Formats: sequence, C-alpha cells, structure tokens
Amino acid sequence: MGRVFEYLQVVLFKKTLSRYAKLLPKDFFTTTTTKKTELYKNLLRAEIETIKQLQKEEFEFVKKIQLLRLREVLVLAAQTRWWNNYFLQKKVAWKRIATFDDLQTIPPITRNNIVDVEKKDLLLLEANDPSLLWRSSSGSTTGTPVVWGLNKTILILNVLASLLIQLEKRGFLLSANLNHKFCLHYNMFMTADKHAFKWFAQPDFHIPNHSSDRRKKTIELSLIIAQTQNLVLFTSPNELISLVDSFRDIGDRPHIPFIITVGSPLPPHVRDTTTQYFHSQIFSFYGAQETGPCAIECVNVKDAYHALSDRIILELLDEHNRPVKEGEAGLITVTCLDNTVMPLIRYQPGDWGVFVSNSLCTCGNHFPLFKVLERTTDVVTFSTGERLSIVPILRFFNRPPYISFVRRFQIEQDRHDHIIVRLEVKKLLSETAITRLHERVGRIFKGKLQADVVQTTNLTQENPKFRVFIPLKTPRP
Repeated sequence: MGRVFEYLQVVLFKKTLSRYAKLLPKDFFTTTTTKKTELYKNLLRAEIETIKQLQKEEFEFVKKIQLLRLREVLVLAAQTRWWNNYFLQKKVAWKRIATFDDLQTIPPITRNNIVDVEKKDLLLLEANDPSLLWRSSSGSTTGTPVVWGLNKTILILNVLASLLIQLEKRGFLLSANLNHKFCLHYNMFMTADKHAFKWFAQPDFHIPNHSSDRRKKTIELSLIIAQTQNLVLFTSPNELISLVDSFRDIGDRPHIPFIITVGSPLPPHVRDTTTQYFHSQIFSFYGAQETGPCAIECVNVKDAYHALSDRIILELLDEHNRPVKEGEAGLITVTCLDNTVMPLIRYQPGDWGVFVSNSLCTCGNHFPLFKVLERTTDVVTFSTGERLSIVPILRFFNRPPYISFVRRFQIEQDRHDHIIVRLEVKKLLSETAITRLHERVGRIFKGKLQADVVQTTNLTQENPKFRVFIPLKTPRP
C-alpha cells in the first residue's frame, strides 16, 4: 500500500509541475501589457508551494518524478528531425530508457552539435509561432553566438517561482508585492520583457560605462531606487563595482534591498563591497541562455548552488562521459524537463562543477548542492598594471552581422596591451565589420588595447572546455 501511495504522489507532483502554466492564456507569455489577473497570481502561488514542498522531499523521491518527466521529453525529442536522427546515429533505444543508468546511453551534446542546425529541425512548433520567444546568446563560456527558441508557458513560471522562493528566504514577501513593479534590470544583456520577472519589471535601465551623462543617469537611477518598494535589482557581477563607484561620485548611498546577479561568478570582494555599500542581500543563479536558470545560490552556503531539480536533471561527467564522484570535478550536463518546444537532453554549456555534499543542506532544500568551477573573471591586463573586463567585447559578437556569420570566437591575450581575436566564420566578414570591431575595442579600452583579427573556418579545441577567453599567462617565478 505504501508503494502505491508513493507512486500516486510522484504522478501527482509530475502532473502539477506541468499543469499550472498550461492553464494560462497564451498572451501572458507573448505580451508585456496583459494585466496580472487573480488566476495568474493564484497559479504562481501554487507553483511556489509545489516547488517548496518538493525541495523538502527526500531526493530519491524527486528522482522518480524526474524520470517520469524525462519520458515525456524523450517522446517529444523523437518527434523532431534532429533528435530522431541523433538517436538513430548513436543507436540510442530511447523508448527503453527508464532509469538514470539508461539515460547515460545518450551521448551528451554541446552547442557545436547544433549550431548550424535549421531551427525547424529542433522545434516542435513552427519557428514563427507567436507563442515562441527567441533570444540570442550573450558572450559565453563556449563562445558560440546562437539564436535559441524557448517555450515560456511552463519554463518561465517554474523559473519565476524558484527565484521568488529564494527572495522569500531573504525576507521578501510576495503577498505584499504582487501588484508592484519591484524588479529593475540594470545594464543587462537580456531585456526585462524576455525575463521571468517581466510582469514585475520596470523598464530596463542602462548607463553605458563611458557615457558622458553618467552622473545625470546615476541621479535618475537613485530616484527610481528611492521610489521603488522592496527593489530587486537584476544585473551582472561585472556591473556592480562600477555602480558603487557611480553612486560614490554623486555622494549618494541608496538602500537596495535585494540584488540578483547572473552571467559570471560573484567574486568575494564584489559581494562584500556591494552588500556593505547598498545594505543589500545578494545572491546569484547559474544557467545558460538556452536552458534558463539551472541552479540558485544557497542561502546558507555562499558560492554553492542548489540545482533546480524540479525543472532539470543535473549530471557532472568526466571527459569520458562517466559520472564523477563527490568532490571530483565534472562537466555540467543538463537535461531540461520543462522546455516542451525545443528539447535539450544531456546538454553541456561548457562549465565544470563539483558536488559539495550529499548530506541534507541546513537551508532545508534537499536538491543537489554544487559549485561552479573554471568560470574565472575574464580580465585583460595592461602594462600599467590596470585590469579591465573583456566581457563588453564578448557581447559584441551577439550582434549582426557577427551572429549570422561567426560560429565561434576566441580571444587570447598574448602580451600586455594586445589581444588576438580568432573568428570561426561560416562566411568571411566584410572589411566594414572588421573595422567596426577594431573601433569597438578602441572605444571601450580608450585606445590602450590593440587587436589582431584572424578569420578561420575551424577553431581547434584541445579539451571539452572550449575557452572563449584565454588570459595572459603569468610567468612562473
């Protein structure tokens, strides 16, 4: 009787995780003007309570739910041309996959597997379907600018619920903020209208690093912060120190209650400086453009992330695609369970991680806890001793015409004040495009950094972790 009851619980959780968002009208996910109805609020509350309860369960119970949802993903994947061919080529008997050991019969994929694949071969909807949201990748660890399609009807509600749970653990009350525009995206590469907080977000706020009216814009931002109840600032770690400096310049020290960062690891000195200056609570999440958030920083263990096991299966694999032991580094491998339009199975964004512990976390979340490795800050070193982020250059390849012609890119600093930009191209870029790239480098680094641009048809990859930026080697003493 106990096993029957547990099975019914598993089935109920599985259906619940997929059902709430399906009840929402499509225009909730294709417009930013639709008013939040009581239906939406109630569904969001229900999703939050479901995930909270699931986080408290023993993880063996959660794995049973994952396997049921995995079966649905496999059925959907087999309906796409690319995945069907992939299963045939790799001799994967996907219909027989019923355990996590069976899942290992599917060889992992990376962006390189699908970078040149036609969208229609990966999608279960027409590419021009209004329920699809398209967005392009930022400068990333793999260095591949690709346009991805994500179905938001399930994914975005799951992600929003997980982020709000983390905010609640830090004192944020959703019930008091459901009718407020409490979220502000600051200098983000992904705009608010394509983000989970879109219904709670004010218009994006941008202050370019070299803006002549930076002081004026900072004063404007200060007014917005003062007028926003329980502000949640969404930005990248690279922006935080310059934001502190901007407010120091105008002699202002506003209180920013909550800060969420994404895009790169949050260095300890950045965390400390930001929290002290703005009196903020700050946390980050790990994810990729094509998968959405996959893990959220633990409230009790800094720089460690709980996998969002309600929406992904997380594996850490060695170079031979074998699961690593606790404490060993492995390639982060993600299977999405809530993207019902563009299935991604055993997908490797290119990062390494390590499981922290199998013991129950003191925060009450029983989902796996891990740390992200080798996501070092991308910094250019100058002969003057100055160190500046290379990220603004990485993001440049997210724009036309580069996103259309560049398959992968890699930047290497070979000596002080100089970089080599290698572009793996489908078609040679025009002289105009190369000139624009040189101008971008000159403008961002104020003429202190020189660049040689090399176009090639193939960038060699010596290990599974393709490095988009290779910093200057420090000579050994």
